[in-house]
Amino acid sequence: MSTSDDRFQRLQAISAALDPLIDYCLALGIHSPEFEAGLRVAFVKRAEQVLPADKRTNGKPSHRTIGLATGLARNEVQQILASGDAASPQRMQLKAQKRVTSEKILAIWEKKPRYRSNSGAPLDLPLEPHEDGPSFTELVEEALPGKPARHVLKELRRRGLVQQLADEIIRYQARATTTVPSPDAIRALNYAAEQHKLLGHTLFQNVGQSTALNDFRAYTASIPIEIPIDELPVIRAAVIRRMDVFTRMFEREYGRSTKKKKKGAKKSTNKTPTVTVGLGVFTWQKKSGR
Repeated sequence: MSTSDDRFQRLQAISAALDPLIDYCLALGIHSPEFEAGLRVAFVKRAEQVLPADKRTNGKPSHRTIGLATGLARNEVQQILASGDAASPQRMQLKAQKRVTSEKILAIWEKKPRYRSNSGAPLDLPLEPHEDGPSFTELVEEALPGKPARHVLKELRRRGLVQQLADEIIRYQARATTTVPSPDAIRALNYAAEQHKLLGHTLFQNVGQSTALNDFRAYTASIPIEIPIDELPVIRAAVIRRMDVFTRMFEREYGRSTKKKKKGAKKSTNKTPTVTVGLGVFTWQKKSGR
C-alpha cells in the first residue's frame, strides 16, 4: 500500500468524527465552502501550535514550514496568521458571497428593485411566472441558472429563510443566522467544542500506540445495548445521577490542589510539576439507520 493510499484510508476511517459538526452546520445553514474556509484557518493555527520550533530563531515554526505541512502557499499562511481571530469569519463570508446558493438568492431579492416593494422590502413572489411581474422561479433562474426552483424552495424552507403562503406565494423571511447569539449560547457552544476536543485527543492521540506512564488519558465504553423507548427517561435520569456521583468522587479524592491550606502552614519551596487532568462521562444514542 502506498503512503498516499494509507493516508486516504485513515482519513476515511476518522471522517465519522465530523458527523456532529456537519449536523450542526446543516441545522445552522453553514455550507461546505464556509466550513472548509474555517477549517483551513483552524488547520494553519493548529499547525503553528504543534509543529517544531524554527531552529534559527527558536520561536514559532516558519510560514514556509507551516505551508509545507498544511499544503498551503506561504503567502496564504502569512495572511491567515496576520488576520488573527478575524481570519475565519472573513474567509467564511467571502465563500458565502461567492458560492453559497442561498446568499446569492437572498442578496438579489433584498437589493434588486424588481424584487422589492416601493418601501424597499422584499416582495412576496408567486412560485411560477405570472404576467409581467417577478416570480420566485425567475429569481432562482437569475441567481442560480439551471437549478430547479422547487428544489431551491425546499432548501430555503428547511432553513426558515422563506415561507410558503397559500396559492404558492413565497415570502422572504428575516434570516435567523443574522441574529446575534446570546453570550450563554456561545459559552455553551464553546464548552461543547472543548469537550469534543478533549475526547478526540483521548481517542486519537495514541491510536496504535501504547499509552505512556505519565499520560492520564484513558477511555472505556460499554457494549451497545437496547432498551425500550418508554423506559428511556427513567433510565437516563438514574444514569445521570450515577455519573454525577462518580465525577464528584473523583474531584474529592484527587483534587488535592483545590483544597485550602491550613492556617499558618508554611509554603513548600519545592514545587512538584503538575499537569491538568479531568474526567468526562457521557452517554450516547443512535437513531435507527444511523
